Amino acid sequence: MDIAQLRSFLAVADSRSISTAAHVLGVNQPTLSKTIRRLEKELGVALFQRLPRGVVLTEYGSTLAHYVASMDSNLRSALRSIEALRSAQTARLVVGAGGTWLEDKLPLAVAAMTMRRPAARITIVNENPEALVERLLEGGLDLLFAPIRAADRNRDELVTETLMTGLQIVLGRRGHPLAGVADVPLRALARERWALPGGTYIRERFDSLFVSRGIDPPEPSVEVRDSPCLFEIVERSDLLTYVPSLRLDNRPGRLTQIRSTEATVERETGLITRRDRPMHPLAIELMSDVRAQLGAGATAPRPQR
Repeated sequence: MDIAQLRSFLAVADSRSISTAAHVLGVNQPTLSKTIRRLEKELGVALFQRLPRGVVLTEYGSTLAHYVASMDSNLRSALRSIEALRSAQTARLVVGAGGTWLEDKLPLAVAAMTMRRPAARITIVNENPEALVERLLEGGLDLLFAPIRAADRNRDELVTETLMTGLQIVLGRRGHPLAGVADVPLRALARERWALPGGTYIRERFDSLFVSRGIDPPEPSVEVRDSPCLFEIVERSDLLTYVPSLRLDNRPGRLTQIRSTEATVERETGLITRRDRPMHPLAIELMSDVRAQLGAGATAPRPQR
């Protein structure tokens, strides 16, 4: 028996009519009848009960139909995957990335992918988290690496997977008047001047720190999306900023943590994708490369939600 025979059998089983199945398959009825008889002879059982009008599956036929349907579905999936992998050689991938991901892990993963797929075209988009989520929802991104909380307002439409956990902390220049304080209370931080990353996501999280304790949040003196510019300003002034701890790890030198138990909160960041869009093979490859770069030093990924 071969795949063509089994697909012919499945067509008859689905339509319950040899003539109808022959029309669907584009063959004449005697040829299809001969194919079915040959299959029954090879298996040594009757697959169909012939009726005055049409056919019905026998017990043997029902068993075969169950497995052939699964086989056919798996084969079609395999062929689609092969075609997608073939097209991935020259595919274009658009990736959204929050600032933390641009520091280390994503560039290394993209570099690894370009070595394997030299014809692929990859665009990395860096904006504030809420703008990136909006791009993803509109179809402008294939996948997004960003703070998980950025997806909170669109949970029904998005799938998230935590890849790293860390802390959101206060940073200032080395030598800042608060740099040597063991634990700066939030009320004292409310009296300081601030430079914050642009966008409503960080601003809302920053403001909620103070509002949750009945303190009026300070108005930032500077808001800027470009991280090097932000850090340069903080390094050369008494302004404080509020960023993931990883940013300090990747930028040793003139910045230091301003220790404050009240202002230090857990932060999850990872992968955000659309629930209604299948992942392109190139995107799946990039996700695998990112996980490889995270390696043993990263927090174990949490389940998707």
